[in-house]
Amino acid sequence: MSLAAKHTEWGDIQISDESLAAIVGIATREFSEIVGMEATLINDLSSMFGKDPNTLGVSIDSHEDEVKVDLYIRVRYGLRIPDLALRLQEAVRSTLEKYTEVTVLAINVYVQSIAFDPIESVSGDG
Repeated sequence: MSLAAKHTEWGDIQISDESLAAIVGIATREFSEIVGMEATLINDLSSMFGKDPNTLGVSIDSHEDEVKVDLYIRVRYGLRIPDLALRLQEAVRSTLEKYTEVTVLAINVYVQSIAFDPIESVSGDG
C-alpha cells in the first residue's frame, strides 16, 4: 500500500491510498451526470475484504506527496463527455489539494459505460 506522505518539523503525516480514494469518490457524487462508478478488478477483489464503497471505481497511485488518480465512471447519455471529464478532473484536483495538500500529477477519466434512459412504450390508444 502506497501512502501520501508529508514530513513536518513535528513528524510525519501519512494518508493511505484508500483514504485518498474515498475523498475522490465522495467528490464525484457532486456530479448528477455520473450515474455510477465502475468496479475495476482491484475493486472487485478488495470488496471481498470489506473495502469502503466510496472507493469503487477509483484507483490511486501515490508516492510521497504526489498522486495519480484513475476514475472509472458510468455517465448519462446525451451530454458532452469531454466537458464533464474536464469539470470532474478540476473538482477532484481541487478537493484533494484542499483536504490533503498532495500534489496531483494526473487525473485520468475512463468512461466505462453510458446509461440510457428507459424508452417509454408508445401506444396507439391515445
